[in-house]
Amino acid sequence: MNLKEESFDDFFHRFSRDSVYQNSRIKFPLLVIIDDIDEKEQKLITQKDWGFFDIAKLSKPKYIQTVEKINSQEYHLTIQMEDTGVYVVYVFKREKNSWMLTQMIDSST
Repeated sequence: MNLKEESFDDFFHRFSRDSVYQNSRIKFPLLVIIDDIDEKEQKLITQKDWGFFDIAKLSKPKYIQTVEKINSQEYHLTIQMEDTGVYVVYVFKREKNSWMLTQMIDSST
């Protein structure tokens, strides 16, 4: 049986607003790379330590969101906060026809 592939736009719309759905679409433990100017550090976030990230409520122009299609299997959401050093990339990859948040890269200064 060929399941219909989920579009990234449909997935992201729901992921941004629905906490239960969001929790089910994160690959735990979630790898977080902290990319500091001086060094790189890695940590893991467990499911119990994850708090709902309400992307839909991030207000413009304070928060700048950019979604970039890397290829058919990967998208990046970049969130920057105006006039601060906040710069975080959320990496989404398709796994078995479902989109998953697989990694975060925090390059904030």
